[in-house]
Amino acid sequence: HAVAVLAKPGGPDQWPTVMRLRAAGLPVRVGDRLIAVGQHDLRGVSFIGFQALANAVGHSDPDPQLVIERDGERRTVPLPLTEYLFSWWAALPFSVGVGVTALLVLLRSPAWRLTRRFFAGALCWSIAAASSFITAGGDWTYLGYACRFVPVPFFMAITLWNAFEWTDAALPLRPWQRLLPWLLGGATAVVYALGFLTSMGGPSTLATGGALVVAFSVGVIYAYARAYRRSDAGERRRIKWVVYGFAVGTSAFGIAAASNAVWHPGDLQVVWNVTVLAALAVPVGFLVSILGYQYLDIDRLISGTAATAILAAVLAAGVFALIPPAAQAAGDALNAEPGTVQLVLSMALAGLLVPGYQLLHGRIEQRLFPQRQALEQGFDRLLDELAGCRDTRELTSTAGERLDALLGPESIVTYAREGDAFTPVFARGRALPPAFDATTMLVSALDAHTAPLAAERFVRGGTAPLSPFDRAALETLDVAVISPTHRGGNLVAFQCLGPKRSGDIYTATDLALLAAVSSKVADRLARFDDEAVLHDAREMQAALRRYVPGAVADELAKGTELPSGEREVTVLFVDIRGYVRLAEGLHAEEVFSTLNRHTEEVSKIVGGHGGAIVEFNGDGMMAVFGAPRALDEKESCAVAAAREIVTSLEGREIAVGIGIATGQAYVGDIQSVDRSIWSVVGNTTNLAARLQGLTRDLDAAIAIDALTRQRAGAACAGFLAHPGRRIRGRSEPLDIFALPLRRERDATAVSA
Repeated sequence: HAVAVLAKPGGPDQWPTVMRLRAAGLPVRVGDRLIAVGQHDLRGVSFIGFQALANAVGHSDPDPQLVIERDGERRTVPLPLTEYLFSWWAALPFSVGVGVTALLVLLRSPAWRLTRRFFAGALCWSIAAASSFITAGGDWTYLGYACRFVPVPFFMAITLWNAFEWTDAALPLRPWQRLLPWLLGGATAVVYALGFLTSMGGPSTLATGGALVVAFSVGVIYAYARAYRRSDAGERRRIKWVVYGFAVGTSAFGIAAASNAVWHPGDLQVVWNVTVLAALAVPVGFLVSILGYQYLDIDRLISGTAATAILAAVLAAGVFALIPPAAQAAGDALNAEPGTVQLVLSMALAGLLVPGYQLLHGRIEQRLFPQRQALEQGFDRLLDELAGCRDTRELTSTAGERLDALLGPESIVTYAREGDAFTPVFARGRALPPAFDATTMLVSALDAHTAPLAAERFVRGGTAPLSPFDRAALETLDVAVISPTHRGGNLVAFQCLGPKRSGDIYTATDLALLAAVSSKVADRLARFDDEAVLHDAREMQAALRRYVPGAVADELAKGTELPSGEREVTVLFVDIRGYVRLAEGLHAEEVFSTLNRHTEEVSKIVGGHGGAIVEFNGDGMMAVFGAPRALDEKESCAVAAAREIVTSLEGREIAVGIGIATGQAYVGDIQSVDRSIWSVVGNTTNLAARLQGLTRDLDAAIAIDALTRQRAGAACAGFLAHPGRRIRGRSEPLDIFALPLRRERDATAVSA
């Protein structure tokens, strides 16, 4: 740790001069010239050269000496060496922590488009942190400074670059935003080279370095604020984790730096070591934001940390500034020992921390996250409404509609037991939710859980060994949360909620509120007659009936048996764009006629390419290629059908978006109350639907996955690659290929 700031020598025959002192009680003064350290002449020696010589002499000589010149007189004084601010045992965990974080991100999220850059930046940071203890050895000084100064410009440039490109939204960077990271990194490298290799760390070097650090911090804040404004709720949680980690880490350094202005640096080594350990919050924040943001509630953590920090500041101010004089005054007035009075007052102040924390935490949450309070109030009203429901239909519809309004799931299905099956009694957002046999593995697993649970952990975490159909059905419904309802210790109902339309996660608070709703529903179901529940279930199933797909009817007419099970298929989703606007401008008869012509034409095109229409859902439909009959080149057939659909609608009042995905799916009969329904369910179905929705963001007519693109070959001419796209409900980004809308293709053709 440098105890003085030195001016660089005026030339190769000049000696460095002391410009400013960083500690009291030193044997040198401002204006002293440093002539030699030990037996080494200091003429023309650079900053790093002086550090290397001082470290070497300090480690080899138990009584190191420094020759100075003061007022024209040379004298020998003890060489002022202090302990390093960062001990190796503090710097090493931080360096290793950063490196391990980068490695985990690289291994667990290889498809994320920023993974390699993040790994490179974190590696530079880890090496720079390790230099804090490498520089302790005299012979290692040059290596230590190289490890400190060389990686830092790269770390700054990569970090700022990633911050600007953090979000997946279509945010084209301006020229200055592309150049800023590299200009900042280059300027830092120049300052280090000129300021530290050729000078002795004078005020100009320190001021320039401080300005670059401030510019870097402002740039990172601006970049994340820019991404935050254009992100959905889920992506904002990820950004909050990054900002939270930076805030905790930098706040710790700010506290240590403020302490440095009051106490001697040598007395603060423990404080600085704790500061380095606290800085681990920075890589941890990155790690959670990339790999685990959906499992933890950052909003509650932010409000809790803010409340704790405020109370800690109040406690410190009370203990060090207010209580001592108050104890002295009270001791004089009561003729008591001031130390005893101070202890009593400190304990009384500490006793106020718990109620103070609860009050302050609530106030901060109300101020920072008012939507959380509104959600809890909405659930309170819902519980009151459920208490007044008179039958099963009113109970399920009220719960479903209110949860849809409060949480905003993309789909919600309520299942109730009827005999040997659990059948849907309320559904929204999905046309054909399947029934589940009461003996299935899913039902058995839910029977053992009493609280709502995240479907990803439940299904993928090995909590429940599910059958292929169970897994495929949950993937098709895109279930994010399952909330079981028990009565008398037995599972009587459960709710499946899809991801939130806002892109946000289901927090621990959401799951607790869902548990309260399930408990109230169970209480009300116990008051209803079982026959009424069965009647409502049958009515719901009747409302969900669908016609048998034509391809299935053909196979049945031939007497062909249709086996059920997993197989590879290509699924195609078609959705009418601007359906609401179209319906508003037409009479009901015209809307019906337009939809009829559209569905008839699309069905004909799909059938002509060997596909089968599985179901219609208002303004959309789903088709499958490769089932019920096997189909060679099913991927190219699906893409060709999609292109023909788009071409047939050009110039008309209807425009569509089409999503295509290839993969494993459960194909066959799906159990209902009174019959079996042939359908295709699974993750591939869900992905095709997601790709269809993504066509709006990509300004494209068709979007397909990488496997379809690879196998379809020439049928995908004109498709543009969109690598590393993050898709809602998917933990890993995917490479997407999209056919631009005709106006985009025409513009490209003209420019070519």
